[in-house]
Amino acid sequence: MKFKVLDRFKAQTKQGEIDLIPGQLITLYRVNADPLIEAGKITPLKEVMFQQYKQFIKWLSSHDVTVIEIKTLDATLVEEIHMTVEAMDRFYDNEDYQGFLESMIKVKRDYLDAVRRVNQPR
Repeated sequence: MKFKVLDRFKAQTKQGEIDLIPGQLITLYRVNADPLIEAGKITPLKEVMFQQYKQFIKWLSSHDVTVIEIKTLDATLVEEIHMTVEAMDRFYDNEDYQGFLESMIKVKRDYLDAVRRVNQPR
């Protein structure tokens, strides 16, 4: 399971002692991670991703543009956004944080482009 480091700490590995810093991603067995979670040193990556996804959905819903409005301008863009969101879901399932973040950025960029185009005077 993957975890995100929240607070600096040292850990023993087969290669010796390492210094882990906030933001770093690590892989541990859950049984080894539980004491670190309880101490506030790490958090499950999926929890981090879920919180970011919730903020992402809140951001999307803050824009007053519907899929139908976007589709009337560019059906291809709607399909592209949909495929990117599906990819984001796969990245979440596979704990691929980089892919998840890149997909989220792409959807935001595409969606902002669609909002701009919908709101352009005609």
